[in-house]
Amino acid sequence: IGYEDKSFSELDYATYIAREFGLEHHILMINEINPDLIGKSLWHLDEPMTDLSTIPFYLITRKARESVIVALSGEGGDEVFVGYDRFKASKAYNYYRMIPGFLRKGFIEKVVDNLADRPQKKGVVNVLKRFVQGARLPEEALHMRWQYFSNPEQDDKLYNSGFKSKVRFDPFFPIRRSVERCNSTDRLEREIFVDTRFTMPDSVLMKVDKMSMANSLEVRVPFLDHELIEFNATIPSKYKLKGLSKTKAIFRESIRGILPDKIVYRGKQGYSFPSKNWLREQLKDFMIDVINTSPIVNETLNIRYVNRLMEEHLERKQNHNHILWALVNLAVWYNRFF
Repeated sequence: IGYEDKSFSELDYATYIAREFGLEHHILMINEINPDLIGKSLWHLDEPMTDLSTIPFYLITRKARESVIVALSGEGGDEVFVGYDRFKASKAYNYYRMIPGFLRKGFIEKVVDNLADRPQKKGVVNVLKRFVQGARLPEEALHMRWQYFSNPEQDDKLYNSGFKSKVRFDPFFPIRRSVERCNSTDRLEREIFVDTRFTMPDSVLMKVDKMSMANSLEVRVPFLDHELIEFNATIPSKYKLKGLSKTKAIFRESIRGILPDKIVYRGKQGYSFPSKNWLREQLKDFMIDVINTSPIVNETLNIRYVNRLMEEHLERKQNHNHILWALVNLAVWYNRFF
C-alpha cells in the first residue's frame, strides 16, 4: 500500500525489497477514502472501531484476493518481539519522571502543549506531544497509556451528565484486570503480556479476521505460533528492548545478513493512513455533518465541546484525530445498524 504523503507510506521500502529479491510486486495506491467505504468496513466489523489500520487492511486484503486465497501476515511481530513505540515511551518515562514535577508540569508540558500539530505522521513535535500526553496518565496503565487518546479533564467535558451518571469512568480497568493474570514482576514482560492476551485477541486479530473474511481471504499469522511465543517468553526482557530505540532487538539480530541493513534497522512506521489530514480536507464536511446529526452522539456527548474539538483539529491547533475518527465511526455504525 502507498500514500502520496510519504510520512505515512512504506511503499519505497516495499519496492526496494521487491527489487532486491526479484519478487512479484503489486502496488495499491490509496489517495482518498469515501463515506461508503467507512460504512462498508463497519458493516463487516459489526461494531465501531477506532483502529486506523482497519480500512487499509480491508483494501489490501481485497486487492490480494484478486490473486490468492491464502496469505501470510505479520500480526504478532510487534507484540512478541517488542516493536511498538509505546514500549519505548514506557521505558523513556522512567527517565522523564526523574525531572522535578514543577519543571515537568510548569514548563515542559506547557511548552509542548502549545506546539501546533504537524501534518506528517510522526516527527519530533508530534512525538513529543504524544509522549507528554501519555505521561500524564496513571502509571498503572503501563505502556497502554500511549494508546489512550483522552484524559480525565477532556472526558469530563466531552460526555453529558446523563451519560456520566450511568457509566464508570475507569478506562484502564481492563489493563489492570489483564495484568493481574501475569506472573511476572518485570515491567516489560507485563506489557508484552497485556499486548498478547488483551489487545491482540480483542483488537488486532478481530480486525484482521473480519476484514480478510469480508474479502474471502484466509490470513495466517506465523509470528503467533504458540511454540515461538512460549520460547520467547523464556528470554529475559533486557534482550528485547535495547536502549530507548532498538525495538525488536532479537528479531533484528536474527535477520541481520539476510535482509539489507536499511530494512533491518529502520524504525517502526505503523500501518495506518493519513486520516488526520483527510478529516481536515476531503472528509471535513462529512465529519461535521455525520457527527452533528448523529442521535447517539447528541444523546451521550456535549455536542458544543465536540464541535470545539473539531474546530481545533481543523485549525491544526491540536491533533484530535483519534477521538474524531472514533466519533465518525460511532455515528456511521449507529446509523447503519439502528
